[in-house]
Amino acid sequence: MQGSCASCHNGTKATGKNATHIASTDACDACHSTTAFKPVVTVDHTQVQGTCNGCHDGTKATGKPVNHIPTTDQCNVCHTSNAWIPTNFNHQGITNNCVQCHNGTNAKGKGATHIASTNVCEACHAPNTNWVVQTVDHTQVQGTCISCHNGTISTGKNIGHISSTDNCGACHSTLTFKPVLKVDHTQVIGSCASAGCHVRPTGHINTTNNCAACHSTITFNPVVKVDHLEVLGLCSSCHTQPVGHIASTNNCDACHDAAPVPWKPAIIVDHKEIPTAVNGNCTGSGCHSLPTGHPNTTTKCGACHANGPPAAFSPVLTVDHTQVLGTCSQCHNGTDAKGKGTSHFIYTGLECNACHTTTAFRPSTAYSHGSSYPGNHWFGEVGQCLRCHKQNNAVITYPSPQYTSCAACHAKDYIASHHLNNPITGGTYNYENCAGTCHRASPQHRVNRSSW
Repeated sequence: MQGSCASCHNGTKATGKNATHIASTDACDACHSTTAFKPVVTVDHTQVQGTCNGCHDGTKATGKPVNHIPTTDQCNVCHTSNAWIPTNFNHQGITNNCVQCHNGTNAKGKGATHIASTNVCEACHAPNTNWVVQTVDHTQVQGTCISCHNGTISTGKNIGHISSTDNCGACHSTLTFKPVLKVDHTQVIGSCASAGCHVRPTGHINTTNNCAACHSTITFNPVVKVDHLEVLGLCSSCHTQPVGHIASTNNCDACHDAAPVPWKPAIIVDHKEIPTAVNGNCTGSGCHSLPTGHPNTTTKCGACHANGPPAAFSPVLTVDHTQVLGTCSQCHNGTDAKGKGTSHFIYTGLECNACHTTTAFRPSTAYSHGSSYPGNHWFGEVGQCLRCHKQNNAVITYPSPQYTSCAACHAKDYIASHHLNNPITGGTYNYENCAGTCHRASPQHRVNRSSW
């Protein structure tokens, strides 16, 4: 046979292409065999006219499988007429929904080392660039910053970075790392100073480096509080005594407690810090005054009272009688201080110091009778008052009251034969006044000689 197939198979001379034949040229032998028209031996797509889906509709020829990516493009956009696979997909015009194909099944998806992210591939990758990352849209990143910014996958913390956690987003923006947007101090590790950030400014009070003990991480000034446990200097390096404060040293914590305990009232008064109190002049410091009912004394409180805690003002430690201005009986009345006992000598108008000392009540001292008592008269030892004061009273009942002088007591001791047989009164001499006549200062007849 010479000539082309179509010269015979034209539907007149011989069977030609039927109505359902695909659009093609008339080169029958490009697909059919001369032995049998069906099945076709091959399909020479160079002879096919029209679009791919004119045949590949799932009926005339293999169409798109159920897992084929959604598309309205003709097959030859990605496929060749030689084989369906591999494809050559033209991403031109593809701007989103990459994961519809790139899911690891239909097409290559995210690898095992891909960072944790959403499936919005186009947020970071551009089509037809062999997956080279164009930018990183951090809104699509699902992992922590450090999962990328670890110094290997992406830039991590440099050597001079402050000591912190790995939560980069707490301080940095995903748009630019520098400058930081803010510092989330909850992510800072270590103290303010040890983290490598803050140093105390010139003029700062002497403290530790624990900034957070006083300052807020929101704003440094004004301070939130003052944690006095962190203060290293003296109170006076910050505090000054207010108007009306008692005269004292600047050692505030000797009496006051630090915050949060209030300054008032003082928890204790360390009198060693009060200069005038050290000298005993408590009123001079502007604190103490003699209370109502206090004995009449000087204002040198420390002479009798304890100089502050832990000792107490009452009871008094001792009584320095050199500071007492009033009389003995103002205190020694049996109420404020020990007074006269029931057996005490009865007197009127005398103070205790007439017989007693302020060192000890007993033994009592000798009482000076003055001119009313015969000069140099023998009075025996101290405590022998009852030899005369037989009723234990300052008022003496004389045994011989008819006499007004020595004889009032000694009339019974008078022996007339020893006195030239003269009576006490009415004779040549008046012997009633023994000390005025014979018993003067002579060795033999002196008044204080007890043998007579």
